[in-house]
Amino acid sequence: MTPSRPELPPDRRRARRTTFLPGSPCLLVAPPDCHRCPAVIRNVSRSGVGLILGKPLPVGTGLAIRPEGPIRSGRINTLRVRHATPLGEGRWLVGCAHAADLTQAEMSALREALDAHQ
Repeated sequence: MTPSRPELPPDRRRARRTTFLPGSPCLLVAPPDCHRCPAVIRNVSRSGVGLILGKPLPVGTGLAIRPEGPIRSGRINTLRVRHATPLGEGRWLVGCAHAADLTQAEMSALREALDAHQ
């Protein structure tokens, strides 16, 4: 018997996403104790980021992320959690919205930082 995977909610994104497979590492800083933990960026757009984490985060949680790797965007992105969807095997897709939509230049710098790690 093949294990079933939970279905993802319908795509309601307002901006096109760039997917990074197998994912790009980033450093995540999360309240309430501002602990740092590694995360993986699954996709990114001007309006948000999809993160793969080992646990869900409550909707509304404020986060900060910074891409890791040989090139960094030079910017720490602030996010707010919009949903947490189980992916199975102890992994969660945590969808986040940027505090403000990224400009085209910011989006290009972030993609360059993430592409450098692929």
